[in-house]
Amino acid sequence: MATVGANYHLNSISSESIFTPYAGAAFGVFDDHAVFSFPVGLNMVTPSGFSASIGLNNYLSLTNKNDNYNLMEPYIEFSIGWNFAK
Repeated sequence: MATVGANYHLNSISSESIFTPYAGAAFGVFDDHAVFSFPVGLNMVTPSGFSASIGLNNYLSLTNKNDNYNLMEPYIEFSIGWNFAK
């Protein structure tokens, strides 16, 4: 699967909380079908730059047969990382 998209984090630069909710959208290709992804979740970034997020993601697939839409099973995703920019 290959997707391209973005997440919008619902906090501001002046926010003092290390937690922020996010929502996103992406478009991609999976098994020769166009898919749309709609993740929502919670992201944590510490002052030292450590980042972790947990979210619920779902895919909507447009099949090539009769232009039907198929809703794939939702799944939980977890990611960790490090932000080097200050």
